Amino acid sequence: MNTTGALTYTFTYDNNGNTTGISGGKNLTITYDYENRPVSINNLDLRNTDFIYDAKGVRVKKVLCPLFH
Repeated sequence: MNTTGALTYTFTYDNNGNTTGISGGKNLTITYDYENRPVSINNLDLRNTDFIYDAKGVRVKKVLCPLFH
């Protein structure tokens, strides 16, 4: 937990130590692939962000998707 001004943030982690969630000012969930690369960030208030990787593991695309179409 981290406190900044009047906001308190709570962080959650997976078994590999990756941050999987942040609650407080903005609520985020982060999903990782089997190589611990972030593949999706879901801002529970606004939108999803998806990441696409090539065969070498290099991120080649970032896709912003509004939650409500």
